Amino acid sequence: MLVVYLSENVSIFRGLINKQLSRPLTLYLSKNNSVIILKTVTVLFGATLTFVFVKPTKMELKKVALDSLHKSLGARMVPFAGYNMPVRYTSDIEEHNTVRNGVGVFDVSHMGEFMLEGPDALDLIQKVTSNDASKLVDGQAQYTYLPNETGGIIDDLLVYRFHVEKYMLVVNAANINKDWAWISRFNTKEVRAENVSDAYSLLAVQGPKAIE
Repeated sequence: MLVVYLSENVSIFRGLINKQLSRPLTLYLSKNNSVIILKTVTVLFGATLTFVFVKPTKMELKKVALDSLHKSLGARMVPFAGYNMPVRYTSDIEEHNTVRNGVGVFDVSHMGEFMLEGPDALDLIQKVTSNDASKLVDGQAQYTYLPNETGGIIDDLLVYRFHVEKYMLVVNAANINKDWAWISRFNTKEVRAENVSDAYSLLAVQGPKAIE
């Protein structure tokens, strides 16, 4: 028996699959919590097909620290990476031009932050990232990657140096757990590492007038 898991609209899928089969597809629906099991009476190449449509479950969104402020200023809030995030205040074009010609502030508090401290913190960063973090001085940041063991990319990230024995890694929100597990795997010298993602907010100041 072939089982196919679907996340698309059932009616759309039925129309598409009917075009591929010589007989119409008949679906029998039985609800089981958030899963709808759809069984067919069509036999294709001798195999009975069972289609399982998994309904999206409602997830409680996290809020950034400035959630109330964003809403009071008229931000359009949208779900992103498990957070209720401000996507825009006015229009994409207006905000694009503002950042290109002046300065803009982006709330990116959904991003993940890892603190690495100790005499071997730099060695750990050098082991797991692709850039040369030894070139950083206090207060500088560096764009880099987390490569895997076959040369692929696990994630891109930023490395911030506070001082020679203290660094912060900023990773993508969707990869926090995966990145933390990967870095922890290579922490063989017991570098003091802490996932502080839920304790920090992050604002990105961008544009030619950002330094002002």
